Amino acid sequence: MWQQSEPIFRKYHGTYGKHAGDGMVYYFFPQPDCDYRLNAIQCSLELKAMMRRITQRWQSRKGWFSDLLLNIGLNEGQEWFGSFHAGGHVEFTVLGETINSASRVSDFARNGSVWASKSMLNQIPTEKRKQINFGITRQTQHNEFLFVTDTYASLGSLLDDTDRNNSKFRDVGMLPITELRDFTGDVSIGTA
Repeated sequence: MWQQSEPIFRKYHGTYGKHAGDGMVYYFFPQPDCDYRLNAIQCSLELKAMMRRITQRWQSRKGWFSDLLLNIGLNEGQEWFGSFHAGGHVEFTVLGETINSASRVSDFARNGSVWASKSMLNQIPTEKRKQINFGITRQTQHNEFLFVTDTYASLGSLLDDTDRNNSKFRDVGMLPITELRDFTGDVSIGTA
């Protein structure tokens, strides 16, 4: 998986960052010829497709029924960044609330989904944002599930109040988020 994801991150100008635990962190910085927020979105959706392909190969080869999933959380903001040196190894890191919120959104995501903050999507020009399929899945009064496009919800409103494990989301409970499903546009600046 790591070998297959690296070219995707490189294609969208993702910079590898320090990570803890079983996750990974990449940063997307402004570029002169493309929108870094759209780079992050397109990269995340390509990673999701990559995971589907890997799952299909493993299921076929090993006879598995389980899916391999990568949950992704995206956020945008200004932070402190730097590097630290340990022996001969240099690691790049960013500190602040933006990365903490993105990590929490990733923890919230399920079944290989991609979620992003409203503040990130609001930074994208309207014409480009119209090319992103995003929204919230809602349960109807008939217990059916309906994906409502172009909507957001606070992360806390999407949680099961009876699950004690959800207390870890308390600090981002009011963060407006949305699920990203597709992007049909171009990441270049100046095109619609």
